[in-house]
Amino acid sequence: LKPYPTFSWQRAVSELSQESFRNRLPVVIYLLTLIAVGFFGNVLVILVYVFRFQPSATRSFVLGMAVCDLLTSVVGLPLQLVTIRYAYDTQSLWLCRGMFAAATLPTQSSGVILNVVAVDRYRRICTPHNRQISHMEAWKLVAASVIITSITFSCFIPLYGIHTKEVPGVTVSMCWLHDAYKDTIYPKLYNYVVFVVFYVGLSVMLVAYTFVGVRLWQQNQKRKVKPGVPRASPHPRRKSTRTRAASRTNLIMATLTVCYVINWLPHLIVRLPHHTEPELRVPQNTAKLAPPTAVPLGLLLSASSTSATVRRPTPTMEQKSGPVSSSDDYNLGPTFATPNSESDTTLSDACT
Repeated sequence: LKPYPTFSWQRAVSELSQESFRNRLPVVIYLLTLIAVGFFGNVLVILVYVFRFQPSATRSFVLGMAVCDLLTSVVGLPLQLVTIRYAYDTQSLWLCRGMFAAATLPTQSSGVILNVVAVDRYRRICTPHNRQISHMEAWKLVAASVIITSITFSCFIPLYGIHTKEVPGVTVSMCWLHDAYKDTIYPKLYNYVVFVVFYVGLSVMLVAYTFVGVRLWQQNQKRKVKPGVPRASPHPRRKSTRTRAASRTNLIMATLTVCYVINWLPHLIVRLPHHTEPELRVPQNTAKLAPPTAVPLGLLLSASSTSATVRRPTPTMEQKSGPVSSSDDYNLGPTFATPNSESDTTLSDACT
């Protein structure tokens, strides 16, 4: 029999990454939409609040959150797209860690700022006669939120890197928990920190906005005037405008808080409990990538499961009669990252 040409595992895994990218086109389109909306929306918010609003604590908080979200849109999400494109042949350690840092630090900072906003709204609505936060103090609180968040989560950046997965005959690499840390306690520690930060922040926001809602309801009840009793006010229109502006600000901040919670809940419910190991599956339509006597390489990453389900194929007559020993039928040489000519020759000889 004529031997098959030398088969490149590196090319096969690269083609699998391309196929995985095509299979994830809905996710890619969704991320591209988020990038476009996040970029133009946050730029618009920054321009409007810089040139149309007077300095205030609320203005400082909104600008701080807009900058954090803009960084996520222009850095974090594009890096996420790169990792999706090279799902199984990721070679850059710093790409994986950069993606984690760019996606985690701004979003966590924005969440901490939302907690400060909730406390500020509580102070302004429930204790209006006390001293309030000035716009310069608000900027200091924004800076403190970013610094504390960066210090807390920067400790976990080394956790992310090249995650290798061994299957019969090939090793794939992806951006996930770095191999040096995947069997340590640090991934669980990261999960605990994320849970604590999220649920403590959620509790603070729920308590603060509950008091705000009760206070606004009480004020609304007091403003109701009985029929036939005129309401005396030296500037009724100006007071009504201030009331509407304050109500609109409360509604905007509460809406931002709800959106942040909704955005993080799927991650906490689905991703974190399965943080240790992604699943690899063998689809039927990728066996054509390997020569007839080689092991099928179809590997698709599942985002919400942890067990690997790769079936071991039955050796053919050619594999049984080849020079490869029975204990090494499925160990076809080194990984795609470090090809070896001797292993390629052995594979070619085994196909004769």
